[in-house]
Amino acid sequence: METEAEVKKILDNKFGIEDVYKVKQVDEWERMSNNFLVVSDSNVQKKYLLRKYLNVQSKDKIEDITQIAQYLRENNIPTPVVIPTKRNEIFSDYEGYFWQVFGFIDGSHYEGTPFQLKDIASKIAIMHIAMAKCPFEVDVRQRSPWKECEWYNFFNILSEDKTPLNKRMLLEKDFILSCVNEVNRKYDKKTQKMQPVHGDLHPQNTIYSRNRLVALLDFADVCIAERARDVGNACHRFTRQYVVNQKGKWQDKLPLAVNTFLKVYNTLNPLTNKEVESLQVLIKDELLRKIHLDLELYFSTGDPVRFEGGEFEKKIELLKEADVIGKIINSG
Repeated sequence: METEAEVKKILDNKFGIEDVYKVKQVDEWERMSNNFLVVSDSNVQKKYLLRKYLNVQSKDKIEDITQIAQYLRENNIPTPVVIPTKRNEIFSDYEGYFWQVFGFIDGSHYEGTPFQLKDIASKIAIMHIAMAKCPFEVDVRQRSPWKECEWYNFFNILSEDKTPLNKRMLLEKDFILSCVNEVNRKYDKKTQKMQPVHGDLHPQNTIYSRNRLVALLDFADVCIAERARDVGNACHRFTRQYVVNQKGKWQDKLPLAVNTFLKVYNTLNPLTNKEVESLQVLIKDELLRKIHLDLELYFSTGDPVRFEGGEFEKKIELLKEADVIGKIINSG
């Protein structure tokens, strides 16, 4: 982790931002980056967001991320504005990592009010319409699909060394394998509309101010994928936060939230019946891809960071919630 002095050095040497008197790390659990709130005082106080990309090692990818954000901003989706480097470039490199500076956007993440639920559904629909007409090439790569045999290999390895962590994961073996089997049986790519999608839509990737979306964030996972995959995962994460915000019995709140989100989205950018039917399976598949990647990293590095602090249990809970959302969709 960079010290405050190192961050100030990067800002001064690479971006020409001087007189920095405050540096604060924000969104510390962000997987793809480290973010720093920076405040400078050159006559007029200015705020910036300095981003260090942890897992993006390609200049082309940084350029793609910046280009798609700018394109969406031109199509009525608010995104952060890049502050150029001293050399008038969109990013800089320092000690093996890429860095970008953005104008800082004040506000808070999506809270899940009734207005925000409808608003984010409409903004995602508008974003998908724009991305489907994207005039430039988008990276086709997405999270690697898994193979059923790989899951059995994972669980065999876990059973060979029954550490407390491995035992926790083995407890979910039957449930995970049932999800794997369901996705294999029900997923049909021929019924899907493939197009550029955001790839990581959730409340922490939004900024709201006075109940208005002022920024959609983090385009590091933009790729060509199923439109319904993006919709399903967004519906899951944003309706989940709505239920938390509204309190009361989730059994009463969740159906209203799911139906509202999909109704608003479909009014602007209708899904086919087959796409709607696939939402549950795509939610599960996306979560399985994340768990699969976590396990690959765990076995290759021995680092359990993605399974600590309840992160594994959280993904399992999200997998179980997909069944509830699926029943709501199918009954609607």
